[in-house]
Amino acid sequence: SHCKKGVLCVIDEKPVGCDIEQIPEKLNMSVCRKCFNEDEIDKILNADNPCVEFTKFWTKKEALLKLSGIGITVDLKNILNKENTFDKSIQTIVCEEKGYVYSVIT
Repeated sequence: SHCKKGVLCVIDEKPVGCDIEQIPEKLNMSVCRKCFNEDEIDKILNADNPCVEFTKFWTKKEALLKLSGIGITVDLKNILNKENTFDKSIQTIVCEEKGYVYSVIT
């Protein structure tokens, strides 16, 4: 995965999904309403840094989609539900000083 601020490559013995994204300067509410459920939007809007929180959720969703191999063809609002993540390990790293967030799901 890559973005303007970084490149991410993960190698593992089992299937893995990963995503890296640049932290946006401004929150895009139309994307939030389209891709996040009400609970996620509430957490984003009430976070100390909403743009970082947005990026954390986004990278988790993309990493899960990459792991599953289904692509962005499903309901993004609810992709992080317990049914899809109950047996998964999700690690999200925020590198705010470098301007990116990445998530890895195994």
